[in-house]
Amino acid sequence: MRLLADAAKRGLTLVALAVLCGEGAYVGFGRAQPGPSCTPVSGRGYDVAVRIDVPAPKLDRSQTRAMLGGFAPHGAGQSVLGLMRGKLAVESLATYGHITTAAGTCIWVERVEVKLRYQSLDLFVAKEYAPTSCAYRAILAHEQQHAEIARTYVNRYAPRIRMALASLLIPKAEKPVPAATREAAEARVDGILERLVAPVVAELEQEMGKAQADIDSQRSYQAVQRQCPDW
Repeated sequence: MRLLADAAKRGLTLVALAVLCGEGAYVGFGRAQPGPSCTPVSGRGYDVAVRIDVPAPKLDRSQTRAMLGGFAPHGAGQSVLGLMRGKLAVESLATYGHITTAAGTCIWVERVEVKLRYQSLDLFVAKEYAPTSCAYRAILAHEQQHAEIARTYVNRYAPRIRMALASLLIPKAEKPVPAATREAAEARVDGILERLVAPVVAELEQEMGKAQADIDSQRSYQAVQRQCPDW
């Protein structure tokens, strides 16, 4: 019998940052821009907020070991005793300031908010194990470790996302950027924000996956099984 768990990284989705990629390159505004150059705007600041939303894990005992094997990424026919499934969404919202001139628009970013939000965080223990059994408690404790890793890594990477969004590439009020229209300017800034955040999210996914895999080793499974005689 093997204890298997689905790492949270496998459920990673990116919401709002729809053009995310793993590259560190960026697209700036370039030298040639429509309209006149923009003058600094006083009295307007820039703020970055990174918010974490990790719900309490939900426990599901409705699945058999064979049914959980169908959920797991290890292939059909696996006997899976427990599983953790998490779906992480990365959402962003930018607030802009702008001044419209006769020749076009001058725009800057006043606030960026990024939310790391688990849309779901589910723990499964195969229904063959009664809640009063030693095996049930051992399986649940193992899956709770996976949930804690998910929580730990989103909190660990929040400051790194905040640091990425402190980039000088983001136009601030002291140095607005010109564009033919407000929509065109916002689209370009959105692209910069996406490319700044993307590498950090990719690293989060990779490092969290490694941490999840570390406790899904054969040695770890054997240690769990040694805890109980009633498998």
